[in-house]
Amino acid sequence: MTAYNTQNEEHRGGLFTSLSFMIDGKIKKINTLKICQVTAANADGTVNVKKMVLNLDGNNEPLPATEWKNFSVLQPQGGSGAFVVSYQPGDIVLVGFCDRDPQAVKRTRKEAAPGTQLTFPLSSGIVLGAVYFNAPSVYVKATDKVYVVGDLDSPFCSLL
Repeated sequence: MTAYNTQNEEHRGGLFTSLSFMIDGKIKKINTLKICQVTAANADGTVNVKKMVLNLDGNNEPLPATEWKNFSVLQPQGGSGAFVVSYQPGDIVLVGFCDRDPQAVKRTRKEAAPGTQLTFPLSSGIVLGAVYFNAPSVYVKATDKVYVVGDLDSPFCSLL
């Protein structure tokens, strides 16, 4: 058996290149945040998305994006009060990924072991909010005052 010779630059470069390639491959499998476009809004409140920053093949050509289905949507809520946003196809959103598979918690709404041993799985994606958006025509704005722009449609509005 031959000992590793640190003086052999060719050997060292080969080992370094191989290790770098393996580490780079593992890092690329960690899903953290992705810019996506909503492709469909589903009746259950989830959305389908496709990523907008494409992967490249070995020739630096972009690979087509695949659609990911039934991603949960972050909804600012406390108790029974919520601010509900209905994402529409074409909206550009930021998607975050959980470090462990949350499917059992999603299904039971209770503490649970991860559904798989995967880390940062694509199936754990949650839409965090819109990014790179056009100016809205209906909105609530809070500064030193609260502004509501758009038609109000609620029983409370008839009292005003």
